Amino acid sequence: MKRDRVLHDKGQATVELALALPLLCLMLLGMVQIAVIGRGQLAVQLAAHEAVRAAVVSADPETAADTAAHRAIALRPLNVQVTSD
Repeated sequence: MKRDRVLHDKGQATVELALALPLLCLMLLGMVQIAVIGRGQLAVQLAAHEAVRAAVVSADPETAADTAAHRAIALRPLNVQVTSD
């Protein structure tokens, strides 16, 4: 009787893995997406902080915007255009 049970349970682990793997991948991708969103939110907060600081220090709006953009964003080359009414 025990030998009969072992023969019937032979592929059980493979089936369980096949059923659980999509859920594990979905959870992993969800955690990665949350990390990307959090990183983006922190980048926006840093850019706003740098923009306010540069605007307070500089009298020229174009210089302030250019300084803030270069401090907050690591993309090069970066062109910033400022218009004011």
